Amino acid sequence: MTIRSRLLASFAVVAGLLMLPMAYGLQQLRAVRGIAVALRTEHAEAYAALGTLREGLVEFDRHARSYVIVPDPAFRSGLGQALARAGEATGRLASVGYTQAEPLGADLDSLGARTRALDLLVAAGRAEEATAFLRQAVQPRRRPRPRKSPPPRCAPPRSRRRWRCSWGRAWPSG
Repeated sequence: MTIRSRLLASFAVVAGLLMLPMAYGLQQLRAVRGIAVALRTEHAEAYAALGTLREGLVEFDRHARSYVIVPDPAFRSGLGQALARAGEATGRLASVGYTQAEPLGADLDSLGARTRALDLLVAAGRAEEATAFLRQAVQPRRRPRPRKSPPPRCAPPRSRRRWRCSWGRAWPSG
């Protein structure tokens, strides 16, 4: 065996050894891509379900207000349809894997019970009490957002120490 053939054989062996990690890396990249596609699909389904849930709750609010003002059976049936649509969206959220959807389903059930109480008030002709009940018990209350602290302001180190940061306060003088 000549030196040229030995060099070509060793080059082929080194190239083959380099191909093994590359093939393994490509296989793992395909697996990661599959996971990313699955997560993106779940996110898209959850986003669509959240939009349907929001749409159902807004429609419920619109029908509830209209039903208190004008006790029309069309608005009453619209209340039930809107709650059903919101419930389906909550089920879709839960099927995608969002655990926060379970308490939301319980909230929708209690909203359905409050809607029946509202229906009894409207059917009895007590519009003022129905309006007060709608404002207090049926309409969703917005939770206040927590205040975010301002980003820290950092001063460069004076020596080889760490950076000094101040969260929303003025720097101490001195």
